[in-house]
Amino acid sequence: MNDSNETKPAAEQQAASASKKDKLTLIAILAVFILPFIILPMVMSPQEQAKTNKGFFVQPHVEFEKLPLQPLPEQNFDRLALNGKWVMLYVIPSECDKACSNALFAMRQVRRALDRDVDRVTHLLIQTDETDEKFEALLEQEFSFMMRAAADMAVIDSLFSAGLGGESASRQGYIYLMSPDGYIFMYYPSHEDEQESVLRARDIRKDLKKSMKGSLIG
Repeated sequence: MNDSNETKPAAEQQAASASKKDKLTLIAILAVFILPFIILPMVMSPQEQAKTNKGFFVQPHVEFEKLPLQPLPEQNFDRLALNGKWVMLYVIPSECDKACSNALFAMRQVRRALDRDVDRVTHLLIQTDETDEKFEALLEQEFSFMMRAAADMAVIDSLFSAGLGGESASRQGYIYLMSPDGYIFMYYPSHEDEQESVLRARDIRKDLKKSMKGSLIG
C-alpha cells in the first residue's frame, strides 16, 4: 500500500512536468510567428514602413470637405456622388503638357485595370485656370466621363501646402488618392516619359488595391 501511494504522486509530478514542457514548447513556437509582428513596427521607422507603398504620403492629410469646389458649365460634378468612393484626383496645371496628358491616361487606365473593384473608384479633375481649346478637345474626346470642378488656385495651394512640404498643388501635376471617408492621403508625380508614366500607373493600382483590401470604409 505504501509503495502504491508513493508511486502515485511521482507519476502525477511527471505528468505535470510533461504538460508544462508541452506548454513551453507551444509558446516558443507561437513566439516565432507572433513576435516579428509585434517587434517590427516598434523598431521600424515610419519612413521604413512607408516603403511598402509606391506613392508619397500627404502629411497631414487634406480634408476634401474643405476644398471650395464649384461646378463648371455643362460638366457633371456632383460632390455627393463621391461619398464612399475611392477617388483619383488631379489638379490640372495652367498648361497641360505631355506629363499632364500622361497623368490623365494613367488615371483612366488604373481604374480600368481594377477588375471587380472598378465601381469603387472614380475620378475628379480640379481646374484652377482656363483651359485652351486643344485641351478642352482632349478632355471631351478621351475623358468626358471624369468629373470636373473649378477651384481658386491660391486656396488649393494653401490647403495642400503643409501636406506637400510647401509645394504647390496646382503646379506639380500630382495624381492624388482620396479615401472613402474624404481624406486625400497619397500622391504620385506625373511624367513626360510615356513608359515611366505606365510604370507609375501600375504603382497607383498596387497601392489602391492594397488600400481597398485593408479598408473597412469602402
